[in-house]
Amino acid sequence: MLSEQDFIIWCKKNNVSEKAKAMIEKIRSSDPVRSVSSGGRNVPGNYPSKKMGVSIQFESHTVEFPGIYIMEHDSNVLEYYDQPNSIKIHYSSSKKKNIGVIYTPDFFVIRKESAAWEEWKTEQELIALSSKNPNRYTKDKNGIWRCPPGEEYAAQFGLEFHVRSSSEINRVLERNISFLEDYMLDTNKEVSIQKMEEIEGLISKQPGIFLLDLINKGKNFQADDVYTLLIQSRIYIDINKYSIAEYDRVPVFLTKEQSMAFEILLNNKRKSVHAFLDLEITIGQEISWEGQAWKIVNIGLENLTLINDQKQFIELPKEGVVSLFNQGKIKGISELQLPKYMQEEKELLLGASEEDLIIANQRFEIVKRSLYGEKISEDIVPWRTLMEWRKLYREAEELYGNGYTGLIPKANKRGNRVNKLPVETLELMNKFIEKHYENMKQKSKKVVHGHLLNICEEKNIIAPSYKTFCHYVKNRSKEKQVRKREGKRAAYKYEKFYWALDQMTPRHGDRPFEICHIDHTELDIELVLSASQKYSFRPYITFLVDAYSRKILAHYLTFDPPSYRSTMMVLRECVKKYSRLPQSMVVDGGKEFHSTYFDTLLATYECTKKVRPGAKPRFGNVVERMFGTVNTTFIHNLKGHTKIMKNVRQVTKEFLPKNNAVWNLGDLNKVFTNWIEDVYHELDHPALGQSPKEAFELGISLGGKRPYRLIRYDDLFKIITLPTTDKGRAKIQVGSGVKINYIYYWNEVFKDPGIENTTVPVRFDPYDLGIAYAFVNGKWIMCISQYYSILKGRTEKELKIIASEIRKRNKNHSKTLNINAKMIAGNIEMTEDNEKLLIQQMKDKEQKAVKMVEGNATSLEIENPDKLIKRELLQDYTELEMLDFFEECE
Repeated sequence: MLSEQDFIIWCKKNNVSEKAKAMIEKIRSSDPVRSVSSGGRNVPGNYPSKKMGVSIQFESHTVEFPGIYIMEHDSNVLEYYDQPNSIKIHYSSSKKKNIGVIYTPDFFVIRKESAAWEEWKTEQELIALSSKNPNRYTKDKNGIWRCPPGEEYAAQFGLEFHVRSSSEINRVLERNISFLEDYMLDTNKEVSIQKMEEIEGLISKQPGIFLLDLINKGKNFQADDVYTLLIQSRIYIDINKYSIAEYDRVPVFLTKEQSMAFEILLNNKRKSVHAFLDLEITIGQEISWEGQAWKIVNIGLENLTLINDQKQFIELPKEGVVSLFNQGKIKGISELQLPKYMQEEKELLLGASEEDLIIANQRFEIVKRSLYGEKISEDIVPWRTLMEWRKLYREAEELYGNGYTGLIPKANKRGNRVNKLPVETLELMNKFIEKHYENMKQKSKKVVHGHLLNICEEKNIIAPSYKTFCHYVKNRSKEKQVRKREGKRAAYKYEKFYWALDQMTPRHGDRPFEICHIDHTELDIELVLSASQKYSFRPYITFLVDAYSRKILAHYLTFDPPSYRSTMMVLRECVKKYSRLPQSMVVDGGKEFHSTYFDTLLATYECTKKVRPGAKPRFGNVVERMFGTVNTTFIHNLKGHTKIMKNVRQVTKEFLPKNNAVWNLGDLNKVFTNWIEDVYHELDHPALGQSPKEAFELGISLGGKRPYRLIRYDDLFKIITLPTTDKGRAKIQVGSGVKINYIYYWNEVFKDPGIENTTVPVRFDPYDLGIAYAFVNGKWIMCISQYYSILKGRTEKELKIIASEIRKRNKNHSKTLNINAKMIAGNIEMTEDNEKLLIQQMKDKEQKAVKMVEGNATSLEIENPDKLIKRELLQDYTELEMLDFFEECE
C-alpha cells in the first residue's frame, strides 16, 4: 500500500484535483460499503491480500477472484479496494425512459498513472445486459466493453471507469499465479549455487526440457528450488501459455529469448512438414525449377533428390521445396487431393453448425474425463449415452486419427425428419406444455394432453398423438421444466455441471493443500458414555479434506453440534500433522464459517475463503461424498449404527440402535483413525487412478513442499486459534483484571499502574474456563480465574447451560440480571445433580478421551511485537517433513 506521503506524491504526479483527491481518500480510509454474498450460483469469498494488508472480498470465484489475483501481482497496480463506494449513474432505457441507479462497483484501482472504478462481469452477462440496456453497457468499435454512464460519473473527478470482461482473463496465467504465489511471497528464499548450477546445467544440455523430467533428474535439488529460480527470472517458462501444473507438457528454458528461438524453429518445422504432405509428389515426376527441367528420383525422410538432363544430381530439403513452391519458382507440382477419409473429416467439420460444435465440445470434455478414469454422474449424462459417445470417439479415432470428429452431431444425415404436424398444431402444443404442464400445479402429461385434444377439436385443428406430445415434453429443457414444476432446488441436479466443462483452473486444484473442503455431519451411529451406559448420543464429525488427493487431512469427533470449536480443533490437528494450512478453504453457509473469529484466523495464515452456494452440493462434492463413504464403508459395519432407522416403523425395540450401542467416543475415534490411515488412504480412488496417499505424496514432490507455508505447532499457534469475545478486547480493571464471558481473570502484570484501565486483546479457552489470555506489553500472558479451582476444566458449553439455568431461576429479573463469576461458581456447587449439566460434563469428559482436546495450558510469555502472522518464526525451518515435524508443546 501507499504511505500517506507516497499518496500525496502520486496525486501531484498525476495532476489529481482536490475533489478527486478527497473522493479517493474517503475510499482509502473506509471499509467496504457492502458485504458480498452468494446469489445461489456464485461462489463468494475473501482473499488475504499481502499488497493491501487486509482481506479483499470477491463475489465470483470465476471472474472477480482471478481479477484480484492479477491485480495483487501486477506491479502497475499500487492499491485496489473492493466494494469501494456507492455511486449514482444516469442513462436512458431502451424505452427512452430516464433511469437513475445507485450501485456499487466491484473495485477502485489505483495504478501508477491512473485511477478507476472497475466492474467485472462474464462475457455472457455483458452481452445480455447490453441487449437489455444498450445505453448502460456497450462494446465499442475496438471490441472493448464500456459503461458510458459510469464514465460520465468518473469524468467529474477526472478519473476513469472500466468494464472488465471474463474474456480478458488469461486462465493459464491465473492458474500459474495461484501455483507460484507462495514463492512470490517468500522473498527470503535463496537457492544454493550448487543447486542452481545443476538446474542450469540440465537445461543447457536439453533446452526445452519438460518440467517433469527436470525435477525427476535432480540429484541435489527439489521442485521448490526450480520454482524459486523461475520467480527470480533465472530460468524461464512461458507462464502465459503453459500451465505449470501440467508438468509433463511444460518446456523449461534458461531465458525468454532462448524459448522464443526454439518456438519459432519448432513452428516452422511443423508447418513445412505439414505443407509438404499436402503436395502431390511422386518418384519420376518431372518439374520445372526456374525454367530448367528436373526429375524426382528419390523421396527421402528429410530430402528430395532431383536429376536434370545433364545427369546432375541435387538434393533439396523438403522445407526448401515447400518454400520454392510457395514462391512460384517450382512448376509441375500441384496441391495433393485429400484422401477420401480426410475429405470426409474435412466435410464434417465444415458442415457442422456452431450449435453442433458446442455440443461436440461438451461431449468431448465428458468423454475425455471418462477415458481418464473419472466416474461420470448419471445426472450429467446417462450411462448408455456415454458408452455410445465413447464408441463413436474410438471409431472416429481409428478412421480419421481424431476421435473428436465422431462426436459431432450428424442429425443432417438421418432419414426424413421433416415435421408432419401443421404449424398451428405445433404452436398450440408448445403453448399448452409451457402454460399447463410446466407450472407448480404439476399436472400429469395425460391430463394436459386430454385438455389439448379438447381444444384442438374445438378449433378444428389436427391433434397430436399422446406419444408425440410426450416426445415434445421430453425434448424441452429438463432443468427449466423441473424448476417451473418443482422449484430451483429440485432442478439443480439437471443444471449444466459448469465446474467440470470449462477450461478454467481445475476445480480440485493442481496440488495438495491448494483447495481443501471443511464440513460437518452427524454420523449414523449411537455412542454410549463411558461414565454412564444410561445415555447414548449420535456424534458429529468434522472433516478437512484435500480436494486434489482426496486425503483426509484432519478430522474431529465430538458430541457437540457443529460450532467454531470443531473448526478450531480440526485446523489445529492439520497444523499438528502437516505444519501448514490450505491455500484456499471451501466452506458452506454454516454460521461457524462466517464469524469474525474464523475470518481472522484464515487471514492470519493467508488462507482464501470460498463459500459454496446453499443447496448446491456439487460445489462441495468432495467432502459430501466423503461423508457417504465413511457411513457406508465404515460406520454401517459397526454395532449401533442407525441405518435401520430409515424404515423406523418396521424397527422393533430389540433392534433400536440405542439398545445396541456399545462404542464410546474415544474407542470409535481410535478405530476410525486407523481406518483412515490403513484403509481409505491406501485404497485406489476411482477418480484418481491411485490411492489418496500416493496422489498426495506425488503432488508434494512435483508441486513443491513450499516452506513459506510452514506453521509452527506451538503455544503461540494455539493461542492464535483460540476464540475471543465479540469486542475482541477487554479493559484491565484495577484490582480485578480483565472480564471475559462474565468471569474476571488475573495476572500479576496487571498491578503495573501504566496498564491499568487500558484495553487489551483477549482470548479464552473454550475447553478450560479456568484460564484466559491477554496481550500485554507485546506478549501473550496467561491469566487465572478468581474461581480457578471450580472453573478449571469446565467448558464453554457448560458455561452456557449454567448461564441459562441462572436466567431461568431469575426470570423476573432477566432483563436487568448481571451474571458474574460468583453466581456461576455457586451454581456449579449447588446444581451438581442437574441432569442437563451432568450430561454435558460427561460428554466433555468423553471428549478428552479422544486426546485431541488441548485445554491444558502452560504459563508462557510469547514475544509478538506487531501482527500475529508468524513468518519470522519460520526462518530456521527450510525443509518440510510431512509427519510430526514439530513436536507438540504442552
